[in-house]
Amino acid sequence: MEIRLTVSVLKTKVPVILDLIKEYKKDLNERNIQPLSDDYIKFIRYAEHFIQKNKTGIVAMITNNSFLDGIIHRQMRKHLLETFDEIYILDLHGSTKKKETAPDGSKMKMYLRFNKVLQFL
Repeated sequence: MEIRLTVSVLKTKVPVILDLIKEYKKDLNERNIQPLSDDYIKFIRYAEHFIQKNKTGIVAMITNNSFLDGIIHRQMRKHLLETFDEIYILDLHGSTKKKETAPDGSKMKMYLRFNKVLQFL
């Protein structure tokens, strides 16, 4: 079964999606957990929900990479590890905020300005 998620579905404050995101915000004692409401987090959680519901599936997407080491993303990472048998992540290291460089040491090209990660869950 193929499920296609549209941006318009997840940009709205649909109660079902807001309830799903609560799992990622649970037991965090941080002052600002607003980044956990980013659209890419909603897409990941919504896809995770369908995998849990159907007990099988593959999720593949290109997203921001802040959830890999972000302090407020620790519950999200824990939840993903509990849900999926295998997780493969290819971090493209394109974050200018982290001053990342290309493997040859050169500065990143403009099209890699934003930090991205390709993930298979």
